[in-house]
Amino acid sequence: MARDARLDFLARYPCTVLNDHGDMRLDLDPDDPRIPPLSRVRLWLGLPGCTVKVRSGARVLLGFEGGDPDKPFAELFQIGSVERLVVQADTVTLDAEVNLGGAIGTGVLTEGKPITWVFLNPVTPGVPVIATAQRGGSGKVKAV
Repeated sequence: MARDARLDFLARYPCTVLNDHGDMRLDLDPDDPRIPPLSRVRLWLGLPGCTVKVRSGARVLLGFEGGDPDKPFAELFQIGSVERLVVQADTVTLDAEVNLGGAIGTGVLTEGKPITWVFLNPVTPGVPVIATAQRGGSGKVKAV
């Protein structure tokens, strides 16, 4: 990267995502004309065990670890940037209302309708777990 002496490497710079390589590295097109397009920039989430697939055209902030221009990284900051989220943990607890499908009334998760859970390490490999969406939290969702 050509280094402009006036560029503050401790600042954050808005960028557009050109490509997600699928390995938590992104190709970026910075808004600041002093910064050329960058390839395979690390994506930092700040949440170990989580990986994401970022949409092309999403907006991220470009930073430089410790102000070192040879250590660029990207941070998500805009709603709608994530195409897929993977969480790897011993336990995941959702204590929230989960809305799928967008605007009110268009959700795809409806009480009494089947849900298919796909696990990377299922109890029985190759067999999905089927449950029914119910009110009252995860304690009422039972495998069938």
